[in-house]
This record gives sequence, C-alpha cells and structure tokens, in this order.
Amino acid sequence: MMTGALEHTALRDGIAEATLKLVVSGTLPPGSRLKDSDLAERLGTSRTPAREALVELARRGFLKAVPRCGFRVPPLERQEVLELYPLVATLESLAMESSDEIEPAQARTLARLGQTLGAKGQTPMRWLTSDRKWHETLLAGCANTRLTAMLGDLRLQIQRYELVYAKLSGHKTTSSREHSAIAKAYREGDRDRAAELLRSHWGRGMNDVLRHLE
Repeated sequence: MMTGALEHTALRDGIAEATLKLVVSGTLPPGSRLKDSDLAERLGTSRTPAREALVELARRGFLKAVPRCGFRVPPLERQEVLELYPLVATLESLAMESSDEIEPAQARTLARLGQTLGAKGQTPMRWLTSDRKWHETLLAGCANTRLTAMLGDLRLQIQRYELVYAKLSGHKTTSSREHSAIAKAYREGDRDRAAELLRSHWGRGMNDVLRHLE
C-alpha cells in the first residue's frame, strides 16, 4: 500500500513538472487548454494523477481551472507583472544584502555567465537559462533557505514574462551591462550598492515587459 502511494505521488509530481516546463517555456502559449484526459493520453498514464497534477499547477497559479472545460494557460497580464517583478526584486535584494562575502569561484562563474549573456546567436530559452543561473550564482551565499525557496518558485512564475523580455530588441546589451555593474559592486564588497543595482535591474526589466504588453 505504501509503495503504491509513493509511486502515485511520484507519477503525479512528474506529470506536474513536465507540464510546468511546457507552460513556462512557452511551448504551451497563453490561452492553451488542457484536459486531464488529453494529458493522460499524451503521457500514457491514467487520468487521476494527470488531474491531480493540473489541480496542483492551478493552485500554484500556473494554470486556471475552467468549469466543465478543464484548465488553461493564463494570459499574460499587466497586473501579474506589477505583482511579480517587485516581489522578485525585493526578495533578491534581501538575499543579496544577507549573503556572505563573494567567493573567488563564485566571482569567476558570474564573469563566465556574464559573457554568455552578452553573446550573440542565443535562443531566448538558452539566454533565460544562463540568466537564471547568473542570479542563482549571485545569491549562492544566502543561507536563508526559506527565502531562496520562495525565489525559486517566483522565478518559475515570472519566466513566461522573462521569455517576452528575452525576445525584445536590444535587451542583451542593456542586461549585460547591468549584470556587470551588480557583480562588480558585490566583488568590491559593497552589497548595499549591489542590492540597489539589482532592484533597478528588475525595475527596468518590468517596465520593458509592460511596454511590450500595451
């Protein structure tokens, strides 16, 4: 009985994770509809864990339940941008301010990822992956596990909008310059300045996305 329950939970979580990747990557664009029966057939599983996975994603805000029609990927909305970006900016700044002094290996990784972010010819998703790793590396010295867990979930919620940002003309040059300034302040031991630049970085990104959604 216990083994069966664990297998069911693992299956449900696996379905949720696979579906979430399709949503945040834009493979399932805003407005896409999902039914547990279709998802179960697509993944070769039963409807029960598929439905539980969709319900869980709806609870976390990645999907919307539609009565008698299953679930759908929510539209991109200004209000969500206005809610999510300041949260990420505030929490990342808090993590920055409470982080340990930067380690040499951490500084080298930030520099390498910074170069990658400024490189030409990247797909939006590859750029986003490097950007996420850069921010995770920047805050690797934060020992507050609750804070880092909250940020991990918020980064997933914001990724649909970051994908929009990654497609905007000229974003790489501006973002690369901002990343370099943040890393420099941190490297020099001025975490307050680094946190201030980090908040400005997210604020500018938010405004760019809002202009695109108008």
